[in-house]
Amino acid sequence: MSTALEVVQSILAALGDSTIPIEALTSTVIVLSLQCIANANDTDKTHRRDTAGVDSFFWVLWDGVYKLAEEGDEGVQERLVTFLKGAKASEAGEQWVVRDVNGGWNTLPLLGDVAKDIWNGPNIPPTVSDTSKIVQDILAGDVPKPSSAPDLFAVVKARQGYLNLQRFAARLWHDVGEGARELDLDIGMVSVTSEPGTPDDTDDDSLREHAITLDEVDQASDRESDDEDYNPNDDLINDLCLDIEDDNDRIKTPRALEVEAAAIWMTIATDDMLRLVNNDAEGTSRWAGWKAAFRSVVENTGVQREAVVLAAKAAIGAMDEADGDRMDV
Repeated sequence: MSTALEVVQSILAALGDSTIPIEALTSTVIVLSLQCIANANDTDKTHRRDTAGVDSFFWVLWDGVYKLAEEGDEGVQERLVTFLKGAKASEAGEQWVVRDVNGGWNTLPLLGDVAKDIWNGPNIPPTVSDTSKIVQDILAGDVPKPSSAPDLFAVVKARQGYLNLQRFAARLWHDVGEGARELDLDIGMVSVTSEPGTPDDTDDDSLREHAITLDEVDQASDRESDDEDYNPNDDLINDLCLDIEDDNDRIKTPRALEVEAAAIWMTIATDDMLRLVNNDAEGTSRWAGWKAAFRSVVENTGVQREAVVLAAKAAIGAMDEADGDRMDV
């Protein structure tokens, strides 16, 4: 009889195989999960009242799903999104308890916990320093010379993987309905103190100081902001970035890469972002501030990398379209 780990590994292999119909696979995965959890050892749990086997099954599954999303193309991500949408529609496992929280497949248990655990910035090799200028330049979009060390080409792969994960997380929010509260993600702004494309000398504390959490915006009508000093019109704040709360191990990322990441979110989840800011008293100013941030990138085309400019233009186009739809209502 296969172990739960072997079952999950076979599931991940099937998810990465485009020849297997995803709808049928989704049903099979749900059945396999029920079997694995029903046969789990009673000690396989995190909290006393947890259902044995749920934590370990889903932790390994989601970790593998995120790796597939990081390394795969848009076709792979489309399969994963379809799988997650189908699985979330299932009522299987509603009696489960994991980490003292009730819920089965319809809650996609631990999806956000795993995201927060792995989301530490670009997955660069340990043999290079994330603070070195050449690594920061590659993360910002430069291509290493053909004679460069293999580790530097691994940084190129890490950059693409980072952007792939941004795209996947944005789709989870937009297409699957797993938003900021579930994934522990927040979108924020950071002050700019150096030329575009240079290493980011803004530390994590200042990054969080200006953060606008999506969870905060979503609940703005119910409670005051945690950051009373936040001013969305502050002239020092003109770059968007994606960050994870309370993460002290985050890899240092250049602003050019963070602008690309933010543009991906804004392009994919434009309507979701607009709905969130519409629930906030200062939402109009925040929306305008984000658009101004992208415009400042486009207006500095001569010093910005092409990929960053194209991403910013796409974000502006999506925001303009959303604004037009809002005016037509």
